Amino acid sequence: MAMLVACGDDDGNSAADAFNDQATYRAIGLIGALDRVVIGRVDAATDTCTIIRVVYPAGAGGSFGIATPADWGIEMAGVSQGASGCLADASTIPDIMSPSGSGSISFVVSPPDIYPTSVSIDATVVFDTGAPAWVPASIVLRADDLAVE
Repeated sequence: MAMLVACGDDDGNSAADAFNDQATYRAIGLIGALDRVVIGRVDAATDTCTIIRVVYPAGAGGSFGIATPADWGIEMAGVSQGASGCLADASTIPDIMSPSGSGSISFVVSPPDIYPTSVSIDATVVFDTGAPAWVPASIVLRADDLAVE
């Protein structure tokens, strides 16, 4: 299984910067029986790691509320306490899962590639009211052209 990692930050070059998001974003492509793109948001200020995992084919994911490219779907989304080491292992499962979200994730997969070279996200994941106190009601993820290397 190959792991592909890319990072972005508040350097003034993305939509995330426009709304003053101080978080760092990562995109990881996982190639396997089911292809995945894992998008992570590391927030040092709140010491959290938010993960959205997009899967191909879409039938492997459920109905979540975040629009994805054709044939891709949301496999899961959630947040973990502890920004250190976030997405050190792309198979990380978040501590608290999100039941739904809104917005969109966009990318293009150009043959013969089997994963995208960049990802854009403008999405919100929401959490149940019974979640631990450190979990916010929702988390916004915004990044444009986040490279997947």
